[in-house]
Amino acid sequence: MKKASFRLFFKVLFGSVIFISCTKEESDLTSAHNNNIADAAFNHINSVIDAELAFFENQFDINKINSFISKEHDSCSDITLSLSSDSSYIDSLLIDYGEKGCKWKERTKTGKILITQNGKRNHVGTQTKIELINFTIDNYSIKATQTIERTELEINSGKWICTDHVEVIDAIINNINQTNEFRWNSDRIRQGSIINDELVFCVEGNMNGINSKGKKYTTTTKTPLKFKLNCPRIISGKLNLYEESGINPKTIDYGDGTCDSKATISTEYNEHKVSLW
Repeated sequence: MKKASFRLFFKVLFGSVIFISCTKEESDLTSAHNNNIADAAFNHINSVIDAELAFFENQFDINKINSFISKEHDSCSDITLSLSSDSSYIDSLLIDYGEKGCKWKERTKTGKILITQNGKRNHVGTQTKIELINFTIDNYSIKATQTIERTELEINSGKWICTDHVEVIDAIINNINQTNEFRWNSDRIRQGSIINDELVFCVEGNMNGINSKGKKYTTTTKTPLKFKLNCPRIISGKLNLYEESGINPKTIDYGDGTCDSKATISTEYNEHKVSLW
């Protein structure tokens, strides 16, 4: 009788351990999922900025070297702009997607993006500031200020390579169908180039945030993240993610360069195949 009781006790105990472990593993993925949403959202916003500034600079004969990007112009939004006092560059650009919104590169946006800058987008030293106003992308509302500074530019023998210092300060991101928000900061270097007739960006640096469960985390670049203008998701690269209370990092692996929604999150105990937003 005692042996049967012990067997029952260990079965209950073992089942509880499995349940607790699974719950812990699930909570460990929150920061990784939140970070991916923020990263993909701001990559898309940066694609909008690159495309629209290139388009209108080309229209005003300001920056012909950006003409290869200008064909990506999104005609569904209302756009107003102003030029500098000497008409040498666009000093503000307001993109209005309206309340109903419109779709571009597989993402639907509402609200406004205000872009201000102190020079031509493609000139070294130009600082571009982005403010999001009542802005949503798909199911996420985003409040943030972003700054982009062009730090290097190489145009040689048909090559075009640009380098930007990109900083996002205290972004607040919330799923409009839920109540939990998360916060995100980013300080990174973004390098763009043309590879096989596609505009590709490699990004590296640090990020940190407070996830939707209120836990702090930080990330560092293990291998640079890669984005393509024509893909709404990160296509490759690896991040190390450190939870507030953890010693061993989680690794986020975005794949082999294919434009898909697949990624792998490796924790201390397990490996998870996940779908990206």
